[in-house]
Amino acid sequence: MLWKTSMPSVLIETGFLTNPVEERFLRGTKGQTHMAASIFRAFRKWKDNVEGITHTYDDEVEKMKPYKLEKEDTAGLRKPWNYVKNPTKPSSGQVKKDSVKKDSGVVKEVEKDSAHNSTSVTTAKVTYRVQIISSEKPLSGDSPKFKGVKDIWSYEQNGIVKYTAGEYFSQAEAAQRQSELRAAGFNEAFVVAFDKDGKRINLEDAKKLNGGK
Repeated sequence: MLWKTSMPSVLIETGFLTNPVEERFLRGTKGQTHMAASIFRAFRKWKDNVEGITHTYDDEVEKMKPYKLEKEDTAGLRKPWNYVKNPTKPSSGQVKKDSVKKDSGVVKEVEKDSAHNSTSVTTAKVTYRVQIISSEKPLSGDSPKFKGVKDIWSYEQNGIVKYTAGEYFSQAEAAQRQSELRAAGFNEAFVVAFDKDGKRINLEDAKKLNGGK
């Protein structure tokens, strides 16, 4: 990325969108302000050093306190929508908020299959899904972006609709599906977890709640 550049260059990695905490930080005005200030301070310090300037700054940027995580940075995620039974034939052509039944954000029904029988989310402490794509707008159930995947489920976070495939009650099962989806072309597929109330949680907390599974 920086190979053969004709001027001094630097690559700055400010965070990862696949991490829910960092994603919230990267998308927020407060986080972006702190990142911009940090980059500016670093560049100014480098420039002064190159030019042999010794100067102490007393402006707003220098006075900015170090960023500290607050409760609002990790809480307040919207609860996911209920499972869409037939995503290939949505009644209105799109998966919308008002097209699925809401009941405290908990998914009440899950399609029966050989892997999970009739187990429902309401009886499990943790459920795992494999996130495959995100979109600023709801996608139709038969969108080509799903590449034929049928067991689609969606939730909304920070105004972005995120689509997942499958529902599993152990991380190992979800990881196996992740491998299959990556092989099918979803190169960025990754496992996400939800507690019994339908709130997304990190995988470490999920593992503790799920007895290490």
